[in-house]
Amino acid sequence: MRTPFAEDVIPFTNLKVNPSQLVKRVTESHRPVPLIRRGRGVAVVQSVTDYEAGLAVA
Repeated sequence: MRTPFAEDVIPFTNLKVNPSQLVKRVTESHRPVPLIRRGRGVAVVQSVTDYEAGLAVA
């Protein structure tokens, strides 16, 4: 099942303004959040727990 990233995309400036809210969001939802700058994807934020779980599967 693919993650519908369109629902979770946030502008990069939101990370700069309120990083703790984004960290809480990815930790509680267990969903990665793509960041965009000028309409283009630049990074994905994911909790460490979920990242390590993904490494164990690969």
